[in-house]
Amino acid sequence: MVAWWLWIMQALSLHEFVARLPAVAVPLLIARAMYRFIEPYGVDRARLITLLFLFTPIYLLLPITTTDTPFVLLAFVSMLSLTRAWRESSHVWFATAGVALGLAFLSKYFAALLGVAYLVVFTVTAEGRSRWRGFLVLILAASPAVAVNVVWNYYHCWDNILFNLFNRNQEIEFALQKPLVYLLLNVYLLTPVLSYYLVRRWTVLQQRLGESEFVVVGFSALVPLVLLLLVAIRRDVGLHWVMAFYPPLFMVAGVALTGRQLHNAARFMVGFAGLHFLVIAVLLTLPVSTWRDTRAYDEIVFLTRTAEVAQALTELGEGKEIFTTSYTPSAMLAHQMKRPVGVFGVGSRYARQDDMLTDFRALDGRDFLIVVKATAENAQFESYFERIERRSIRVAQASYSVVLGYGFRWQPYKEQILKTIRQRYYDIPEFLPLGLCGFLERYFEESN
Repeated sequence: MVAWWLWIMQALSLHEFVARLPAVAVPLLIARAMYRFIEPYGVDRARLITLLFLFTPIYLLLPITTTDTPFVLLAFVSMLSLTRAWRESSHVWFATAGVALGLAFLSKYFAALLGVAYLVVFTVTAEGRSRWRGFLVLILAASPAVAVNVVWNYYHCWDNILFNLFNRNQEIEFALQKPLVYLLLNVYLLTPVLSYYLVRRWTVLQQRLGESEFVVVGFSALVPLVLLLLVAIRRDVGLHWVMAFYPPLFMVAGVALTGRQLHNAARFMVGFAGLHFLVIAVLLTLPVSTWRDTRAYDEIVFLTRTAEVAQALTELGEGKEIFTTSYTPSAMLAHQMKRPVGVFGVGSRYARQDDMLTDFRALDGRDFLIVVKATAENAQFESYFERIERRSIRVAQASYSVVLGYGFRWQPYKEQILKTIRQRYYDIPEFLPLGLCGFLERYFEESN
């Protein structure tokens, strides 16, 4: 889904601002819908809860979290559609909720948490059990998108499944502080004032959950947040994991809290957000040279002056294949240079996209330019080239180490690097039927 959104935006422009426009628009669209939903209970309430939502730091700064943008919007559309279907007993709206849930699933697997919330509300409430036909319509409407995801994984090494269920969870373990951190994270995002009021008005919140207008909304917030608390027992929960489940929580809060409480919470939230905004504004206005004596200076220059780094590498890498040792800088440079920039080495479990893009067999004998860490030793690269040369480039007094490799040796790279990648990231469980896997077929066809 993120790829489709970016594809559409790139048809307009390749500028970063255009790519992030959806992330600017989504909170405004959600806020407008929240206002309309709460308006029958009082215009002042609608205004205050909209203000609370828009000034929550995680939404105020949403443009930096582009990958979550479609999920947040589509999950919200699904929840609103199901709420209307619940009220009107309309199969059209049940289907709309299912389609939006399926599209949200194509955005992030966290959509499954919303699906669990729907299952709970349809099974534990009498109203839900009486609407079981609508639930079937919802499931059927969501199924095509789920099928798209399954088929894609079947023909692409089960990449999404391997990453989300296996590769990223290899080092998880129980730690008592993890659920505590999760709870504190929510207190921070909601602010202590709003968190206190939600706890204090818990009885009223429960009453609202029993009303037809709010039963879907309430369950859509509370069930995923409780499930994430259970997840937090064994692994760290990211700041952005809760983003799609806060809008329904705010909607219930909008009718459960008193007017005075909403005023106090909004006043605190605006000030709280203002502090965040002030800090970020100061950081953005400071000259890059401010950080010259810090360890992060090179990275800061790379992030803020990627185009200049790309230009320096283009001049030095003329006629060569260009690589970095991790996916994010490769993607950033590729965007600036308008040419492929691959990942050399094992990399990490994140963003194995380059495994689909780069065929090292076709690069046998070619010359490489590899952006490496200053601490990287030449011995890490010597066995893969006939000869290497170490250089560096400077941008705004930041130094970037570069390895120039002449005459790439494909076979040693396969034996030492690609086999390690296969063992770490392409250990596909036997219970998953494999259609195609470009990485395995490209490099290890003899063992498949």
